[in-house]
Formats: sequence, C-alpha cells, structure tokens
Amino acid sequence: MTMMPTYAQSRADRFDRRARRARSLASLVMFALVGTSLTAIWQDRRLAPPVHDGMLVVQAKTAEMLEDSGVAQTYLASLGNGGPKGADNGDNAMTRLLLSIRD
Repeated sequence: MTMMPTYAQSRADRFDRRARRARSLASLVMFALVGTSLTAIWQDRRLAPPVHDGMLVVQAKTAEMLEDSGVAQTYLASLGNGGPKGADNGDNAMTRLLLSIRD
C-alpha cells in the first residue's frame, strides 16, 4: 500500500527541483560573467592592471608551449593552410591562422 504524497511534500519537491535548476543556471551565468570580465580586462589594461599583466604571462607561456609542440604546429598549419594569399613573410603557424581568421 502506497501513501499519497501530501501537499507539503509535493510543494517541497517542486522547490527542490526549482533550486537545482537555479543552481545550474547560476553556475552558467557565473562562467559567462567571469569570461566577459576577463575579456574586458584583456582589451583594456586600465580595468585591472595586475590581472592584465598576469594574463600576458599566461599568453606568453601558452604561445611558447604551442610553438614547442609538434602536434599543435601540425594542427595549426593544417588550419592555417599557408595563411593569407600572397603573404609569405615567415610568420609562424599561429600568426598565419590568426591573420586568416581576421581577413
């Protein structure tokens, strides 16, 4: 014999479901907020100079790791397809890729 859920139980279940959904959406909004804040700091150093300087260090280390990695170079070379037409100025694969995306 099963008991029918009471009104208070069903109401509590609804609140629990709503709370779970709110927490999942809050984490997504927090991720977007941090991403947009870091993008703004990257674009304008005056917003947070120490954070911007730290981002420059991370960018330099990431570029160094990509240049040292043969797999990444092969991948970037295949994506870049030789870079923009008529621009063979000896740039590395990452520069060619970024230039081709910009054009």
